[in-house]
Amino acid sequence: MILFFASSRLRVPKGFAYNPAAMSTEVITDPATLTALEADWLDLCQRTPGATPFQTPTWLLPWWRAFGSNDLAVIAARGEGGLEALAPLYIIRDDESDESLGVFLGTGISDHLDVLGDASLITGEMSRLPCQMWDLQQLPASSSMLRVPLPEGWSDNVEDQEACPVLALPAEFESLTSNHFRKKLRYYRRSLEKLGDVRIETPTKNTLDDLLTALFDLHAPAGSAATSPASWPTTPASSSIAKWPGGC
Repeated sequence: MILFFASSRLRVPKGFAYNPAAMSTEVITDPATLTALEADWLDLCQRTPGATPFQTPTWLLPWWRAFGSNDLAVIAARGEGGLEALAPLYIIRDDESDESLGVFLGTGISDHLDVLGDASLITGEMSRLPCQMWDLQQLPASSSMLRVPLPEGWSDNVEDQEACPVLALPAEFESLTSNHFRKKLRYYRRSLEKLGDVRIETPTKNTLDDLLTALFDLHAPAGSAATSPASWPTTPASSSIAKWPGGC
């Protein structure tokens, strides 16, 4: 989905209540401050139903370092329980025309983008930002941004974007495969067991670097020096794979 917020008035009318709960909001404009929020951000992602890895700091912080420009404008809403909502936004400005466009971090190469938590907690602060239009792409149909009341003087236009197919996987992997493929799997497993102990291990923070190094060594050309993860270029994709083994 795509949602456009456009407003000729950027000030919130006096007495207009976007957020009846006791919340404090802040606009984060400094990358270092945003990076310091990573632990709380990740915790909020894990508490938000339907959140994906594309909304996590492990995807969006490297994306900002690689592709970000102009004005960072991430909105964070906090309550008594800590971080309750986060809108990872930035504003693109055209100095010649004085026009401005607000978009999500990750726009362009992310399958899903959205606010974390309840969008009604951040729209008040969003309406006060000096931005003429918000172009919020890749919103899922379940996004609270599609249901939140618009600030006075704003209008929206919602359009379909690319389909995001979902395949429901059965509990048993073997039921997805043919008899021939299952025979090959059993053959390869027996071949591995002849070499030693075989186990499937989910990476953790403590084992991830060692496992990645072993993977890189396994795929390194014969006779070449081993390559450690630290020497690989940092990109949003590689950072996401390296730091997000457990999903959201």
